[in-house]
Amino acid sequence: MTADIAIASWVDPRHLTRAAGLGYRAAYAAHPARAVVIRDLLQAPIAERLSRFFAQDAEYTTGFGLKGRYGFVAEAEWREAPEADRFFRYANLLQARGKAVESPDFATFLAVLHALESPDARAFFQAVSGLSLGAVTTAARRMAAGDSLVEHTDDIGDRALSFVLYLTPGWEPAWGGELQLDDGAGAYAHRVEPVFNSLVLFDARTWHRVAPFTDALGARARYTLGGWFLAA
Repeated sequence: MTADIAIASWVDPRHLTRAAGLGYRAAYAAHPARAVVIRDLLQAPIAERLSRFFAQDAEYTTGFGLKGRYGFVAEAEWREAPEADRFFRYANLLQARGKAVESPDFATFLAVLHALESPDARAFFQAVSGLSLGAVTTAARRMAAGDSLVEHTDDIGDRALSFVLYLTPGWEPAWGGELQLDDGAGAYAHRVEPVFNSLVLFDARTWHRVAPFTDALGARARYTLGGWFLAA
């Protein structure tokens, strides 16, 4: 893994050295939940433009899900279901708002999505995880007060590696919303705070959940760009 690969145009170059790659690979392999966190992944201007797009220029639609059912259900069905049967409530990116499609922030978002599909990006994620990876699918989300995502795995189809990039500046631990990972003991003791411009990678088979948001969150939201690499 070298610093002259294509993703050096958007990833901070310090993460692309051989030494950094070996360090992340060792951390991932040693973690009980098969995970690693990379702080300040993106070059600062890229992260700032993505954050502005997500918070100011994007429109979202709220989706609802129930346990034991793949995909989305109607809001009425979700609200009528017992609390124990509810799987998730969160907002998915729908489109750019109005003339935001002409903005550099939206262009940056599209460029990062395209870059994630490149062979060089796949090589980076393979080097960190040690997994043989193929195609990638992405999910851009907004989670706010009242939203939830309970314990589950991403082990669906050929998904092999999950990733989440946090895009809300100044996140406070008191707001909740951290990613909780299970090491197999069911305690969900491994927690990842949604620190701005940090990336968490974890095995798609790992059980995980998002901690509830607290009243201190107010009208703020947790924005993420995540997804899954499929097995090659």
